[in-house]
Amino acid sequence: MFDDRYGVAVDSFLDYLQSASLTYKGSYTLFNSFASPEKYRVELSRMYDRAKDEVEVTIAETQNKFQKLVLIGEISTEIYSALALLSINADGNFIHKNFPGMESEGKTINEADFHNFYYWTNHFLEKMSYHLQELKESVGVTSQDNFVVPYFMMPHENASTVAKPLEYLKHLLAGNGIAEIEQSFSHPNHGHQGVDYEYDSETKTMTYNIFDSETGKWIESKRLFEDYYVDHLQKEFTLSTKLIDENIGISKDEQSIALFLKRTRIQLTELSEAIKTNVEAAKYPENTEAIDALIALVDKRALVYGGQISAESKSNNNSFKINAGYSKKGKATTLFNDLVKLDYMAEDSKNDFINAFTGSPPANKINWIGKKGDLMKLIKYADSKGVIEKVRYKWKVVANIFTLKGLDIDIKSMKNGKPTKNEHAIEVMVNDLMD
Repeated sequence: MFDDRYGVAVDSFLDYLQSASLTYKGSYTLFNSFASPEKYRVELSRMYDRAKDEVEVTIAETQNKFQKLVLIGEISTEIYSALALLSINADGNFIHKNFPGMESEGKTINEADFHNFYYWTNHFLEKMSYHLQELKESVGVTSQDNFVVPYFMMPHENASTVAKPLEYLKHLLAGNGIAEIEQSFSHPNHGHQGVDYEYDSETKTMTYNIFDSETGKWIESKRLFEDYYVDHLQKEFTLSTKLIDENIGISKDEQSIALFLKRTRIQLTELSEAIKTNVEAAKYPENTEAIDALIALVDKRALVYGGQISAESKSNNNSFKINAGYSKKGKATTLFNDLVKLDYMAEDSKNDFINAFTGSPPANKINWIGKKGDLMKLIKYADSKGVIEKVRYKWKVVANIFTLKGLDIDIKSMKNGKPTKNEHAIEVMVNDLMD
């Protein structure tokens, strides 16, 4: 791997201009691998442009104003150090502190012969110093609020959170997350300037060509997508474990923790099955290893709250159960379809709804997008007509399995909510489920 304290192009620029290497070629001597000052100037101009672009990208992608100024200051210090290596002697010629000095065929090489090389070294160092000063002044007069958050610092739309610690892993293993990561890997759109790269889609290998300023040669470096992906997976695994424990830490009671762990365990089992049917996910055994490790973590945490989980299950605080008829699942499906038609919930909550009304805790809470009074009427009426089995704390069950327009439900508010204006439509739905 290459050293990229400030970026490949910037580091190459700095290293190159701090050196003064000589190579004797018999009839002539190369200065930093160049025989003529003009060719040396052309190369420095190219390196300067790439370093300048990289500095601007790096500063733009640094969100904090103070960090921007620190970074500019650090690079400026490196530039000043390189300039300090140059001085002008009594003859008006540039000399370099790192000039190696050497003899050729008994003759000592005169450093004055390289004055024009030093001139261009000094020129581009001062040019970069001036550009950094302009950047510093521009950043200095700009308010922090006016700096745009870099795109890579914005959370992914499927980012895992404390409430949903497996969200990104679902995207990765059951969605198109792997293809998304490969696209990012094979087509980098930010980062190191001045580095040539080529991606082989068959072997999934990225080849980087990096210029070595000391030898004047390009160094080839390769990286497999598999290694890049596994690194990415490891970060998400670590984040999910942290978020699971954070959720447990902020939960108000053991019952909430037990329900959270049960839901998380169900989701992990579903992900384990999803890997088997996702062609891309199945290619990497590390995916199964990560899910198995998370299952072990959840099971370990559940040992502490296992008794609570069992008690909770017996008291039916995690689900309702439609009374037996021709089919609990069939009735639950009919009710779900009717509720979707009336815009009470989204179609993607079907599995969770069927689980929640056939005696199993849903993997995710069901988001009720209608009014609270409509939900209250549905549960009250279904309970009064015996469509759902009696439970001791029906509003507690509602709070455990539903959200109201994305927000957790307060049990107290369910006991004293406003009546619905859609009583008839809801009664018809429930009556249709009666044997």
